[in-house]
Amino acid sequence: RGVDLTLPFEARRMLRAGGRIAARSLTGSSASNAGGVVRASSRPICEAPKIGRPGRGPPGTLGGMATTTLTITPLDSADPAAVEGAYLVRAAAVANDIPDFPTPSWTQFEAGLRVPWPGADDHHWIARDGDDVVGYLKIELPTLDNVETSFVEMTVRPEHRRRGIGRALFEHTVAFLRECGRKRLMGMTPTTLPGGP
Repeated sequence: RGVDLTLPFEARRMLRAGGRIAARSLTGSSASNAGGVVRASSRPICEAPKIGRPGRGPPGTLGGMATTTLTITPLDSADPAAVEGAYLVRAAAVANDIPDFPTPSWTQFEAGLRVPWPGADDHHWIARDGDDVVGYLKIELPTLDNVETSFVEMTVRPEHRRRGIGRALFEHTVAFLRECGRKRLMGMTPTTLPGGP
C-alpha cells in the first residue's frame, strides 16, 4: 500500500496508529519548512549509530540485549556470506509473517542482486549486529516513469524485532531517498485476517 509522504504530520500519525504503515515526509512539507527544502544528513548513508530506545535497555544495548554497533552496509553480491545472510533474513520473515506463502526462491533472490529488472535502479543493504545479519533493505528506484516514487522492502529477522533495527533501516531509507530526490515511498506489510494466522 502506498502513501504520499507529503501528508501532514497528523495524517501520518493516524496511519501509523492503525499499524499499517509508517511514513515520513521526504520533502520537508511541514509548516516550518514549507519551501520543501531538504536538509542533507550529516550521518554517512551506509553507517548507523548505536541504537536502542529510551526505556528499552541501558545505553550501549540493543533493546536490552548487549550489542556492538549496528551497521548498515551495501550488500555486495560477490560476498556469499552476506548474500546468504540477507536471504535468510527474508526466508525467516516469510516463515514467521506469512506462513502460508512458499519460502522465497534462493535462485531468484541471488540472480536479482546481479541482474535488476529493466527500468529500475535497485539498491540493497544489510544491517549487522556484530557479525550477524539481522536486517535486509531493498530500494527500487523506477527510472522510466514514476521517477518521484520508490519501492521499499525492509525486513528484520523475527527474533531481532522491536529493538530499533527497523527504525534504523527506515531512517537510512529516508536519508537515501532524500539524496535521490524521491518524494514518495511505497511498501507492503502483512496483516492478519480474522481467524487467520
